[in-house]
Amino acid sequence: MSGPLHIDLSDMAPCGLVYADATGGILQVNNAFSRMVQSFVLPVHGNRFQNYLSTASKLFYEVHHLPMLALQGFASEMMCDLHVTPTETIPVCIMSKVHVSKDGTRFHCHAIFERSNASKHEKKLVQQKAESDKALQKRTAFMSMASHEIKNPLQLMQTASDLLSRGMVNDEQRKYLDVLRSSADALLKVTADIMQIGKLDDPQIELLLRPTDLSSLLSNLSNSLLLKASAKKLKLDLFTDQRLPRLVLTDETKLQVVLTNLLSNAIKYTNEGSILLSATTVQLSDRSVSVKFKVQDTGIGIPGDKLHTIFELFRQVDGRASGFGLGLAIAQRIVRLLGGSLHVETSTTGSTFWFTSTFNYVNEQLEEPTIEASTSSSNGTRILLAEDNELNAELIGKMLAISSHSVEKVSNGKRAWEQINMNKFDLVLADIQMPELNGLELLKNIRSSDDEGIRNLPVIIISGESAVDHSDFISEYRPTDWLVKPFRMQDLLAKIAFLKKEIPQTTQEMFPKIRSLCSDNNQYRQVLQKTMDMLNHDEQALNKAVSDGDSSALRKVIHKLSSSLSYLDASGLRQELAQLPPVMLEHGSNGMATISIMANVNTNFTSLKHSIQRALTSHN
Repeated sequence: MSGPLHIDLSDMAPCGLVYADATGGILQVNNAFSRMVQSFVLPVHGNRFQNYLSTASKLFYEVHHLPMLALQGFASEMMCDLHVTPTETIPVCIMSKVHVSKDGTRFHCHAIFERSNASKHEKKLVQQKAESDKALQKRTAFMSMASHEIKNPLQLMQTASDLLSRGMVNDEQRKYLDVLRSSADALLKVTADIMQIGKLDDPQIELLLRPTDLSSLLSNLSNSLLLKASAKKLKLDLFTDQRLPRLVLTDETKLQVVLTNLLSNAIKYTNEGSILLSATTVQLSDRSVSVKFKVQDTGIGIPGDKLHTIFELFRQVDGRASGFGLGLAIAQRIVRLLGGSLHVETSTTGSTFWFTSTFNYVNEQLEEPTIEASTSSSNGTRILLAEDNELNAELIGKMLAISSHSVEKVSNGKRAWEQINMNKFDLVLADIQMPELNGLELLKNIRSSDDEGIRNLPVIIISGESAVDHSDFISEYRPTDWLVKPFRMQDLLAKIAFLKKEIPQTTQEMFPKIRSLCSDNNQYRQVLQKTMDMLNHDEQALNKAVSDGDSSALRKVIHKLSSSLSYLDASGLRQELAQLPPVMLEHGSNGMATISIMANVNTNFTSLKHSIQRALTSHN
């Protein structure tokens, strides 16, 4: 092959290659193109490329293809007809790109594919995609089964240790219980990371967008890690921009995974000083808000030569900590799914991880499901537990019974459906994988029932997978809540306590003592807002007193809260707080008993603030 440009074009190329000037004048071709047009009477060199096209294709080439090529430097997939004889054409696909030679000459490279060959290639790609999809389905099914089978024994470890800790145990036994719990937690973290990576590799993964209270999410996340930070004598601060809309549409679970991973890493790699979690408004429009999330620590920093690898799978900085090195890789993938990118700035005085994400926001208030007071017990809740693992069912049932709940146990979904139709229950706990009728099928039956009482029955699904994996089903059949194995019994009990708390339908009934002191709705709203501000301040002071082990400060905060909580009829929270000082004095701020009470306290604070926010919203 030869020509004026002396370009080394490969004659092994399966397609025709034509180099031409800006008007279509042919400068050089490869052998594949020569073979295509060898029966055509026109000479190749010195001719115009468009002269080899049919009349209609030539017109399209000159009017559309060439101007597009000049404008953007490339033009893709022009379907046309190429003359192979003066009277015969073949269908081809042309893809073109502008090139510049070493001497600065601009020319066009046209790649010509016979569409019959392209069709064969497309069929092969379709077949390969079908095989890939089938393999992905098999992997997803395996991951689901593996998740269930791995998390069942982890659940047994968690529940058994929770039950044992409620008995009379000495210091040595408590130490072994702590080892059991921490080992289960570590195994859970590794398992969850591996499962998460597998799911994020799915190209069809979607976000489960729901109204989310960003301020509450950040506050709850900060409070949940406060004791972990205090164990290393670290200060954990939270800053939330007041301009943030209360409710935004986002995938709460995925966003929480990112921030939890970043905060956990910050705590792990910081030996002294502080950690700051912040959310600031970057841009606010009529319908959307851009938020910059930042986790800043005073830790050991990251060596400059390691920065380019920290977001890769199975990478750790100098092997300084345990784990598989999946946390940051997972965080980066989720952030990209949320439409952003995770960045890092580091020095010897600490690191800052940040990303920006844009959310649409909504004006609707969050609807919290409630359970009406049970007719069978003045204190407990009548619960139907559908769990096919006999040991799991026994331990969960025993823990619920200790907490004054009445439990009916069944081993499959079919039997659960029969019980629901024969008896009255306040709540259904259903494992997702059961014989005869699984948890999701049971939920579908409940939500499709003609009986309004059954149709509105609260249902908590228990699963080894997150709710995101069943987003379409959830959107249609609306489980009341979703609990991922293995869970701490205190988490389940907190959910039940929150659901059981009967929230009156009118705001006048919600806080009657405060309402009776106010002359009008405006004054009522002002008092509630001041109460909300006070609760936020005192909750932070309470957590700080516990993390610092400051019994004096703790008693002062509780005393200050006491009168306010009486006006709010928050007797449950008052009782939890009354237990806190003696328990912390005996077991310390990091003792399991203290941690358990604080988990319930923070859950009750969240529930109370949601109720106040509902009252404020309805009086706007």
